[in-house]
Amino acid sequence: MGATGAGKTTLCLALAGIVPQFSARAVRYCPGGRSGYARTPGSALARKVGMVFQDPETQLTATSVEHEVAFALENLCVRADEIRIRVDEALQASGSQA
Repeated sequence: MGATGAGKTTLCLALAGIVPQFSARAVRYCPGGRSGYARTPGSALARKVGMVFQDPETQLTATSVEHEVAFALENLCVRADEIRIRVDEALQASGSQA
């Protein structure tokens, strides 16, 4: 919580590992005392840190429900054959399988 431009979003992007990878800004914060945080692959950070942006509708970017569900697994570097299995299982469990 804070004023516009105070750095709330930048802090969250840094914690999620997005700023060091997609911005020239220098970030030295190391959660949990982990050294080399800025060099940690995004797929490893995604297992520990997530981010929901202000407008949830802009977070849905895929052209289908299946692709949207697969997106998180792709970020975790899950193999394609495993993604297909997990997406099918998740959609069946939620009653969303077409």
